[in-house]
Amino acid sequence: MKKLLALPVVLGLASLLPTTTTPQSRSITIDGAVIDCSRIQELGIDRQANLRAARIRVLCGLESPGEPAAGTGASQTSGEAGPFANVNTITGTETYPSVTQSESMVWSSDGNTIVVNYNDSRTAPGNYSGVSVSTDGGASFSRLGMNQSPFASGHGTNYGDPIVVYNARLSTWFAGDLATGCGGQGIGLWTSSDGSNWSVGACAHNGGDDDRESMWVDNNPTSPFY
Repeated sequence: MKKLLALPVVLGLASLLPTTTTPQSRSITIDGAVIDCSRIQELGIDRQANLRAARIRVLCGLESPGEPAAGTGASQTSGEAGPFANVNTITGTETYPSVTQSESMVWSSDGNTIVVNYNDSRTAPGNYSGVSVSTDGGASFSRLGMNQSPFASGHGTNYGDPIVVYNARLSTWFAGDLATGCGGQGIGLWTSSDGSNWSVGACAHNGGDDDRESMWVDNNPTSPFY
């Protein structure tokens, strides 16, 4: 009798469970491109660390979106070792919850001009880039762009993954991020003569799944690679 009674109970409970659509069985549209969620692993999107890949995984239901931490945005210096205090590179107003910055690459041309390229959610999802510059050796910084980064236009949607260098031989700054205008998810470049005023450059690489790019320049005048 116990077995006969248990069977309908189990079936009854199963019939009450909600039915869900498997995330991999649908498609999403992002930046005009249709992504088949069932091909996430095939395309390597599950292994990528960039913001576009993360957004795809969230929209496909494979990850939960992150929650920004509440805070004042003030520079924190407590617990820092050494003689140098933190300097806030994020200037200007911010509107919660678009207050997140992450990753960065820093370069100086002469010890006075310092450029920091980083991910910035200020105008996401249309742009995930931010850039700040110091002209006093890092004593203070200004975030460029009154309302958005100068890297927000010229190469479609900017998904961050920052790179920046100064080429002494060319007297030119080069900064880059992952961008949809360079093959869907390639590497777009911007150039500057002073680190503060930027122009759209070329696509360093046209690709559909670029990730974790890096850039370096040899500024040693005695080097064969100068």
